[in-house]
Amino acid sequence: MSNIEAPEGETKREMGLFAVVWLLVGLGCLAVSALSAVNTAFNLNLALGARGGSATPLPSHWGEVAGLTAASVLLIGLSLFGSKVANMFRDAKGKPMQRVGILVGALVLLIAVGRGLQIVALTSTYGSMLAYYCTDVGSIEDVEDELTHEPSPEALDRCLSRTAQWDRHDLLETVIGAGANFLDESSEPEFRSCVLGSDVSLEYITKAIELGATPATCASSEALIQDKVRRVQPGDDEKTAAIVQELLDAGWSAEAKDEDNPKSALELAREDQLEATLAVLEAAAGS
Repeated sequence: MSNIEAPEGETKREMGLFAVVWLLVGLGCLAVSALSAVNTAFNLNLALGARGGSATPLPSHWGEVAGLTAASVLLIGLSLFGSKVANMFRDAKGKPMQRVGILVGALVLLIAVGRGLQIVALTSTYGSMLAYYCTDVGSIEDVEDELTHEPSPEALDRCLSRTAQWDRHDLLETVIGAGANFLDESSEPEFRSCVLGSDVSLEYITKAIELGATPATCASSEALIQDKVRRVQPGDDEKTAAIVQELLDAGWSAEAKDEDNPKSALELAREDQLEATLAVLEAAAGS
């Protein structure tokens, strides 16, 4: 008696064991993220743990909850997607071109999703793609393209801060020309700072001054010269001297002091035996 096979189109498709395992993991993570949302909303300080064992605190910040939820959805989606692609590939038995199309389509879709996730991750880390491109990875073209989207003042401030962090003086003219300034007005008054206070090069400082950076337009920078001298690294005397001269010429005072540091820039240079910097400061003081 011969076996009767069901028509191919009616064959019942089941998920593979690998896909099922990851689907269950994703569903478990999604349940934990839901519990974490409740924990965060009501400040319950809940924790997961076995009886008699160590307990693991549940996420208690919305950023952590969002990250766990996104990871859970990704696992579930990839499990279902992988199973679907596998079934489609099996159904295309004997049709090599169709199989190639299925694999290429799946790859393109995964690349698109991966790029979307990358953008979400970078935006979460840097605040915006503009700020990301203002680091060492972006080109002027990348920054110009992001600026066409009319970024907010906060996004411009974050971008400017990143240019200082990575010493991207080549981007300053583009960013300032798009409406950024050195006042850091998107930050709370007590947290505002001048980008020139970062460990930037003489080229960065020169370009910033050309674009309008002054003691009046660069937030919380009154004691900038004192700060530069106080934080000078061994072997950087000549570099610091050139920076101090540039700042003096732009109107910064060598006498201004931070309230937590009573010594003037001149006293610090003399104490640390910074000969080149000391000569610049003594000349400015008329000593």
